[in-house]
Amino acid sequence: MVRHFARTIVVDFEYEATPGQLPGVLCMVVYELDERLRHVRAYRLWRDDFGGLNPPFDIGKDTLAVGYSLWAEMTCFQQLGWSFPKHVFDLHTAHLAATNFLLPKRTDKPKKERKRLSDACRLYGIDGWENIDKPQMAQDIGRPLAEIRARSDFAVLRRRREKQRRIAAASDPRHSLV
Repeated sequence: MVRHFARTIVVDFEYEATPGQLPGVLCMVVYELDERLRHVRAYRLWRDDFGGLNPPFDIGKDTLAVGYSLWAEMTCFQQLGWSFPKHVFDLHTAHLAATNFLLPKRTDKPKKERKRLSDACRLYGIDGWENIDKPQMAQDIGRPLAEIRARSDFAVLRRRREKQRRIAAASDPRHSLV
């Protein structure tokens, strides 16, 4: 998958959503990876840091944009007035394609399997989700940046990007997760 690209960007936004409206973009973390999925740099933008007609990272023909439920990130691109990346790979869509199959009919009522990023990580044996408090993150997003940084919520976003990078690598057998 990635051998055709000079770089891969792993994208994640946090946003406020009002029904019927485009999201209010709050913050973004992007990891840029080289052609061997090695970390090159991170981009972190917060609320008023967004500006310009283009994102601060390459989205051209040599770049693959990766994310989990990437449609949400593309909606943030739209809200910011940014062009869409030329090439995208949605890990959620790939996870659905890999796990949507019919099992033999059961007489008991099995618990419905979830399809969240944390569930995909568990499926691929990627740990680290046990201590992430998503409701607390959602509450903290509305707080001032200094307070958020003090609670290291950007670290949580960085961990989420690392999990997505590892899922992308796990789905391409030519790359090691080491």
